[in-house]
Amino acid sequence: MKIKYLLNLLISLLCVLLSIPSYALTSDTGYIIDGETDVSLSDLRVSNSKGPCISINNSVNITIQNSVIGPCKGVAIKITDQSDAIKISNNRIYDSNGGVEARHSQQIQVIRNQFANINMYYDNTSRGQYVQFNNVFGSNNKINYNWGETVLGLGSTNDLVNIFQSNGDIDSPIEIIGNMFRGGGPIYSGSGIMTGDGGGSYVLVKDNILVNPGAVGIGIAGGHHIQILNNKVFSEKNSFSNVGIYVWNQSKSRCSNHTVEGNFVNWTKKDGSKFNMWDGKNCGFIKGWANNTRNAKINAKMTIGNLISHELLAYLPFDSFADESENLLHVINAGNPAIPAGEFDGTNHLQLKSTPFLDIDDFTISLWVKPFSTFGTIGLLKSQNSDGWSSGWRMTIEDGLLIARLSTVSKSQTLHCGSVSNQQWSFVTFRYDGKSVECHLNGDLIDSKPIYNQIKYKGKSDMLIAKANGTTQFSGLLDEFKFYKGKLTNSQIQEMYHRSKAFF
Repeated sequence: MKIKYLLNLLISLLCVLLSIPSYALTSDTGYIIDGETDVSLSDLRVSNSKGPCISINNSVNITIQNSVIGPCKGVAIKITDQSDAIKISNNRIYDSNGGVEARHSQQIQVIRNQFANINMYYDNTSRGQYVQFNNVFGSNNKINYNWGETVLGLGSTNDLVNIFQSNGDIDSPIEIIGNMFRGGGPIYSGSGIMTGDGGGSYVLVKDNILVNPGAVGIGIAGGHHIQILNNKVFSEKNSFSNVGIYVWNQSKSRCSNHTVEGNFVNWTKKDGSKFNMWDGKNCGFIKGWANNTRNAKINAKMTIGNLISHELLAYLPFDSFADESENLLHVINAGNPAIPAGEFDGTNHLQLKSTPFLDIDDFTISLWVKPFSTFGTIGLLKSQNSDGWSSGWRMTIEDGLLIARLSTVSKSQTLHCGSVSNQQWSFVTFRYDGKSVECHLNGDLIDSKPIYNQIKYKGKSDMLIAKANGTTQFSGLLDEFKFYKGKLTNSQIQEMYHRSKAFF
C-alpha cells in the first residue's frame, strides 16, 4: 500500500476496532486498499480531484459503508485485481466519472447506495455507469436496492448498470434486483440496465423501476441464461430514446436461453411512436416474450418520493430505538433505558450518531409531538455538528409556542410556528431549500422567511431528539420522526398529515 494512504487507513481501522465513529476522517486524495484482508470502513468523507476516490486492489473481505463519496475525478469506487468478498453499502456517491466499477473479481455486493449526477465526461474517459461489472464471476454477486438520479446538464450517463463478460452461477446468478433509477442520457447507446454485453451468463434482473434511463430501458446484448422479470420501464419522448426492452446479440458470443417475462413497459421513441419491446431474432426462442404488458399504465411519477430529490435519510417510528430508514443510522438512547421508545420524562433523549448523511443544506423534518409541559424553553430537536442557535438548526417549545431557528454562513432566521398544547398531539414540519426556511403545524404553512447559502455546521456532535443545547429537556411523547433530503411540497406535507392524523 502506498505510504501516503497508510496513516489514514490505519487510523480508520483503529476507529472501527474501538467503535469510534470515523466521520472526522476525510480525504481529498482518495484511499487505496491494496492486498488487505478484513477491512471495514464507515462514516468517511472522501473526494479526489485527481482520480478514483477509493481503490480496492487484490483484497479480500472489504466493506465500505455509510459514507459520502465525491466529487471524484474518476470512478468513485474501483475494484480490481482478483478482489473477493467486497461489500459497498449505504453510501452516497455523486459527481464522479462512475459509481462502482468491479473488474476480474468475485462476490461483489453493491447494495442500498445512492447515486447522483454521475458524469461520463468528468475525466475524459467516457465511463458514466452507476455500477459496472467487468469479468465478475462466481456466486453471491449483487447490485440490489440502489437509488439513482441523473439530472441532464449536471450528469451524463452511459449504461446505468452494465454487465460485461460476467458470469454468475446457475444456482446463484448475478442479481440486479429492486433498484430505482430516474434519468439518464443523453448519448444514443446508453441504457438503464445492460446485460450480456460481450457475452456472459446467469444474470437475474428483477423488480427494478426505471424512468427515462437513457436510449434503452433494459437490454440483453448476448450471453445465455439471462432473466428479465417483473420490471417497470418507462420513457417519455426525448432526443435519444429508442426502445424499452430488447434482446439482440451484438457480439460473437453465444446468445440463447433467455427469459423476458412479467415486465411492464411504456416507452416512447424519439419520433413520438411507441417502441416498447424488440426481438433482434438472433438469440433463439425467448421464454415469456408474449407475457409482458406493453403500453402499461405506468408513468414518471412512479418514482417520486423514493429517489434523491426527497429521500428518507432517517426514520424513527418509535416502535423501538432503531432507525428504520434504508440508511440504518446509529441511534443511542441516552438516559433511563427502562422508558419505552417514544416516551420522554425530561431526563432521557435520543442521539443520532454523527454521520455525513445528515450535514445537508436541503431537508424536510416531520414529527408528531405531544408535550406534557410547555413551560419555559424546551428542547425538541437539534442538528448534528452545531449548537442549533448560532450554527445549524434547532426546534424548541417556548411557553407553548413552537420555534424553529436556522443559521447559514450568512445569517440566522427564527420562525414562529404556532402553538402546541399539553396532552395534545401536533404534527410539525421544518424545511430548508437554500432559499427559504419554513415551518408547518398540522399540515398548514405557518411561517416562512428568506435565507440563503449553506447551513453553518461546525465541530462534531450528534443530532439530538427531545433535547437541544441550553434548554430544558422535553417531557411527553414523540412519534414518526422523519428526516428527508429535499424540500417536500405543501401538498405533500398536507397529505402526510391527513394520512396519519387518524392514528393520533
